[in-house]
Amino acid sequence: MSAGLDFMSGDSMPYDVNAAFESARLLHEAGQLEQARSVYEHILSIEPAHADTLHLLGVMAHQAGDHRQAIKLIQQAIDAAPRPVPAIYYNNMGSALRAAGRHQDAMIAFSLGIHVDKNYAPGYFNLGVAMSGQGDWEAALQRFSQALDLKPDFADAHYNKAIAEKQLGRPREALASFREVLRLQPGNGLAQHYVALLSGAASERAPDEYVTSIFDGNAEEFDRHLVQQLQYDTPQRLVEMLKQHAKPSSRQWAVLDLGCGTGLVGAAIAPFAHYVVGVDLSPKMLEKARTRGVYARLEQSELQAMMDVEAEVGAVYDVITSADVFIYIGKLDRVFQRARGLLKPGGYFAFSAESLDALPKNDGCGTEDYRLNPSGRYAHAAAYLKRLAGQSGFAVEAMASLPARLEGGQPVQAWLVLCQTM
Repeated sequence: MSAGLDFMSGDSMPYDVNAAFESARLLHEAGQLEQARSVYEHILSIEPAHADTLHLLGVMAHQAGDHRQAIKLIQQAIDAAPRPVPAIYYNNMGSALRAAGRHQDAMIAFSLGIHVDKNYAPGYFNLGVAMSGQGDWEAALQRFSQALDLKPDFADAHYNKAIAEKQLGRPREALASFREVLRLQPGNGLAQHYVALLSGAASERAPDEYVTSIFDGNAEEFDRHLVQQLQYDTPQRLVEMLKQHAKPSSRQWAVLDLGCGTGLVGAAIAPFAHYVVGVDLSPKMLEKARTRGVYARLEQSELQAMMDVEAEVGAVYDVITSADVFIYIGKLDRVFQRARGLLKPGGYFAFSAESLDALPKNDGCGTEDYRLNPSGRYAHAAAYLKRLAGQSGFAVEAMASLPARLEGGQPVQAWLVLCQTM
């Protein structure tokens, strides 16, 4: 313990628990977690039922991902606290329970927080989040509205209210709520994307924040949901297309996997590669990709920014792949140009893109080259992809229209494209 954390005023004086707790709380807020933990634990060695200390140790466990320990410690805090129990205890208990997958228990905890303090806006907000996670959008919308009645500048509540309104088929209300988010947080990429989508404004790509939030939130169940439920096999099809035209011998390729996600493409192409590099925005997706053991290097970055850095080295790859990544990028000119510069002579660029040609004419917003669909994803025209290939120095070796996955039980048509450097 540093000299600044000596709470003894003399050998005969008692330890000042309140001063110690306040110091630990400030350390905790400043991110100095080990120092804070040391003080918290010392407080409990003197006063084992110190409720605020038990509560914040539980919060610390939750922040570290140890949700079971968090639930245990916060429950001890609730048991030890004077009545009425502070609403924030129930709120943080609910967050830990939800993170542990105990959704019904989480809703009970959030409800208890509201019961003890009817003016506690975070309680209504988190109850709404839990309800939306269960698909009860009407009830969730009511809770977000209650949170905003208490705290009108609550940007997260405006955002979640907008999502609920969009889910309920109320685009005007959703657009107004997303615009309120941007008034409070002008740089909010998630709200920017939805405003573009709902207003029909042209946009060239989805913001990084939007893409990261989607994939970080789905990393745990991504492979099972995509492959088993949505019948997704694009990585295997891209590799099969490569094999038919490139005819690789065992482990000959150096590969750059753009938007590698959990590593489905990397796993499919690994038997034909001696070196695979992956790039993705989502740290949680990259954690999953790392466990496959097929990537020599994984980069957390926006793919175009990463390609700009790689371009300083020059043409080092035999193959560049990108499976279901261009659904988040409308304008692909720069991606094609960078891919051409990173490929060795005779190298291959294999990718998929949702098919604009297969969609109704007046569904979504955009240009004849690409369109931002109501799903929040971009679709691309075959003519645009072919034109970009030619302008960037590629020959289109193969192009096929195939169902990429199911959406609402219906197949989503996509282009599978193989280009070779000329």
